[in-house]
Amino acid sequence: GQECGVSGGHVEIATRFLHDMGVLCYFRSVPKARAASPMELENDVMLDSVFVSLPWIVDVVKGLIRHDRDALVDIFTKGKHARKDMSRRVTRLIIHGILHPTLVPFLWPKTHFWPNVDSEVIHDYWEHVTDADSREGRLWSGGIVSEDAHGLERALGLLEGFDVLVARDEEKDP
Repeated sequence: GQECGVSGGHVEIATRFLHDMGVLCYFRSVPKARAASPMELENDVMLDSVFVSLPWIVDVVKGLIRHDRDALVDIFTKGKHARKDMSRRVTRLIIHGILHPTLVPFLWPKTHFWPNVDSEVIHDYWEHVTDADSREGRLWSGGIVSEDAHGLERALGLLEGFDVLVARDEEKDP
């Protein structure tokens, strides 16, 4: 804020104004972020995140809200990667909009790492669906949401900020 000549309470006013104008996306209170300790900032990616790239925001939302999940159903119901638990999670995503944490790497291309998910399955899925002739291949011809864990946390935080994703306790929801 001070680098732009804005200080004090004007930082929050300017941030909210730019958010309302669609110039950037900011979902947390500026005072809360300003008062946060370095540990809190490190643990809550949304406390110090401002989103200014509209194409990136569209790619994040596109990963969650797209119409074709057939390839995801297929990979967990047929062949070497068939798993009932993952198939059930995909069905819950399609029918109820409930995203299990193990499905996160199947939202965006180039997500070849994720805790508790076999990287071979992720690789095989994206290799299959991003074929240039496929619908998914055309959908993802451009943007990459993230190639690292921090970027994925920001993407998930953005979806939480839009109130389309709510963090759930994985132990209570297998």
